[in-house]
Amino acid sequence: MDNKRSFEELMTELTPTFQELEEKRRTLKQDAIRKSVLYSGIILVIALVCSLIMSDSLGGGLFGFIIIIPCCAAVFGSRSKTLCSYYKDQVISRFVETLVENGVYEPNTGISEQTFNESKLFRTPDRYGSEDYISGKIGKTPFCFAEAHAEEKHTRTDSKGRTTTTWETLFKGFLFIADFNKDFSGRTIISRHSFFNWGSDRVKLENPEFERKFDVYSSDQVEARYLLSPSMME
Repeated sequence: MDNKRSFEELMTELTPTFQELEEKRRTLKQDAIRKSVLYSGIILVIALVCSLIMSDSLGGGLFGFIIIIPCCAAVFGSRSKTLCSYYKDQVISRFVETLVENGVYEPNTGISEQTFNESKLFRTPDRYGSEDYISGKIGKTPFCFAEAHAEEKHTRTDSKGRTTTTWETLFKGFLFIADFNKDFSGRTIISRHSFFNWGSDRVKLENPEFERKFDVYSSDQVEARYLLSPSMME
């Protein structure tokens, strides 16, 4: 497939869609501004009435402004999600289907939490989400990837018995899965090189440049060297 030619043809085909998308963006923006002004006015009136009842104009005004900010943010956020959904359905799906062999785009689907955990690349998360699933083939290699966000929950209690909960991000980005097209039974993990990575299952390879950039660990040393051939490391 001539991707460059296909890309240019697709851009031409999508010109009316881009124009419609821009018009939709302007309409949604104007609608968000109108709604924000309307809601802000209503909130300020309510805050003014409350301040008169409580004889505290400063407190009522401050309360009104505190409420207005998240209200306006919610209005614009809602319109942004609408535009994003339209863009995914009308544009991204067309690009994937046209430029990727057997390409399929499923915006509301993701890589399962079970698959994420089976990779053994991260600690088991307490909260996990995934979306924007894309699958297809590159040559003879089937692949899939999706955006994923995994978090670990931490709860602390201080000396006064007050509990604080925080969330630590374990992974946030695109998780990519591809068929390696080689049979193997062990587990080999390649990670970014770090002075803090160590272990008895580390594999020593005969490529100094590769070893400066990556650390390799495997349950089977012989199999790891079979998988990471000289051409593969290059």
